[in-house]
Amino acid sequence: MENINAWLGERERRSIRILDRKIRAILSDRYRIIDNYDLVFLALDEFKRKESVEIYRIDLTETMLYIKALDKTLISEVKQKDIVNGGLIIRNSEVGASALRVEPFILRRVCENGLILPYALKRVHLGRQTIEINDIEWSDETRRLEDKALWSKVRDMIRTTFDKQTFQKWVEKLREVHLRRLKNR
Repeated sequence: MENINAWLGERERRSIRILDRKIRAILSDRYRIIDNYDLVFLALDEFKRKESVEIYRIDLTETMLYIKALDKTLISEVKQKDIVNGGLIIRNSEVGASALRVEPFILRRVCENGLILPYALKRVHLGRQTIEINDIEWSDETRRLEDKALWSKVRDMIRTTFDKQTFQKWVEKLREVHLRRLKNR
């Protein structure tokens, strides 16, 4: 710690992420940590609520968490033999490499490509500062309430993404785009 204190100086406040006695990241005091652990367990709890949701892919690297989940019951046809499934992608970095993103997507079975839909929840990891606007230091209670609101938004995104009516609306939009393309040929 002496080396770190010497490098940063007395005036700079930083958050240091450490795992297994190794420094993972040196972050600004404004960086708001959204832990992968909390995010994974919230997502798994929501996936369990709908037994038809399965994890299609999951990756955890030194810098990123990536989860892709599909609902086996969200299945439709955009055009003949073009079968699609509804799904969700969750990305996060605890160490400043990326923002938290919760994005609905549609997987085309014909080519295994996914289409990320424009209805994403994105949260940049900016949190409290040493001195905030008008010198107001937010209380721990306010920070807890902000965290509670964020987790509620993630939960709502997951639930909405795996809602059959919402999925059908998205598929209808894809069908409309396909029909417009056919008419413009």
